[in-house]
Amino acid sequence: MGSHVWGESEELIRNEQYVVKRLTIKAGHEIPWHFHRTKHETMLCESGRGHVQIASYDTTREQLLNGGGFISANRYFAPGSIVEIPTQQWHRVRANDGDGRPLVLAEPQGSNTDDIEWLVDA
Repeated sequence: MGSHVWGESEELIRNEQYVVKRLTIKAGHEIPWHFHRTKHETMLCESGRGHVQIASYDTTREQLLNGGGFISANRYFAPGSIVEIPTQQWHRVRANDGDGRPLVLAEPQGSNTDDIEWLVDA
C-alpha cells in the first residue's frame, strides 16, 4: 500500500498481464496533474463522489505550471460510474469534501505501471 498526501493506493491484483489498484482519495484532496505515456486509463467509482479534470491535448506542462491551459472535460464520479482518460492527456482527480467521505476508485491497467509523468513531484 502506498501512502500519499492525497490518500492511499493499494494493489489488489498483479499478474503478468494486468494490475488492479484501489485509490482512496481523502475528502477535499486531489491526485495532482499527471499523464500516462502509454496507458488509456479507466476508473470505476466504488464509493464517494468527485471529479476528474482533463486538459485538452495541446495543453503543455508550462501552461499548467503557470495556471493556464484549457480544460476539455470534467467527468464526475458517483458510485458505479466509470470514467476513461485517453493516453497522454493531462488530468487530475479530486474528491468532494461536502460529506467528508473519501472517493474510492478501482483502476484496472496493464502490467506496465511505470508510465506516469507528474506535473510536479507528487
